Amino acid sequence: MPVSIDNDDQESHTIAVEVRRATEDTLFSEETSLGPEESRTFEDALAEPSEAETLTANVTVDGTTTSREFGIGGSTGTAELIVNVRSGGEVTVFVAQS
Repeated sequence: MPVSIDNDDQESHTIAVEVRRATEDTLFSEETSLGPEESRTFEDALAEPSEAETLTANVTVDGTTTSREFGIGGSTGTAELIVNVRSGGEVTVFVAQS
């Protein structure tokens, strides 16, 4: 399952994304710097488990962290984790459904 990071702000940002299981196992950890209107996708970043599982995405933009739980695997229909940085560095973390 891909993880996409979109910088829709007019400023450059350093964005760190970490995805963890409830057991604290880190499944994905990347930091990238994106200019205005840039995006980056990490294909096959998260393996799709056979049974539904709840993960936590921790996103840090310029030192401020936003966390969001999301379901993956089983019948959740989760197809992609998307991190969107908007004006002023505001962060939205959501999942795209298949």
